[in-house]
Amino acid sequence: MLLAVPSLCSSEFVYAEKSADATRGPIKITSDQLEADKKTGVVKFKGNVVAVHEDATIMSKALTVFYDSNNNMEKIDAVGDVRINQKDRVGTCKKATFFPEEKKIVMNGDPRLWREDGIISGSLITIYIDSDKMDVKDAVFNMRPKGNKSDLPSLGNGKEN
Repeated sequence: MLLAVPSLCSSEFVYAEKSADATRGPIKITSDQLEADKKTGVVKFKGNVVAVHEDATIMSKALTVFYDSNNNMEKIDAVGDVRINQKDRVGTCKKATFFPEEKKIVMNGDPRLWREDGIISGSLITIYIDSDKMDVKDAVFNMRPKGNKSDLPSLGNGKEN
């Protein structure tokens, strides 16, 4: 059962799906503006977008949710100053695509990922949400001294994470 409810008083949107996977929680998206087109199965969010799913947060200038003909979420595209925070990882890129069924985020457009042990960059970074696994194309890894978090980017809340 799909539940996709845009609030009438603000640009808040919550997506939840009943499934056998009890760990799968809702995706909450907030933004300055929301446009939904049921015929095309596309929901667009613009301005100060924040999407939260379980322990992952994606922030961007714009975000588009795509549904298939059965009204199941296929993917979410975030574009414009994308910032991702998930567990001990902080990432930035120009575009990120979240695939809920596969529980992965694909980052491209100068993707960088800050972790406890260093900074990873490449032409494409794929993060697997349920594990510490990632794939990096054209990888560059810059190690840093253990415990040094001084170069972690701000996630827009004015605090270093």
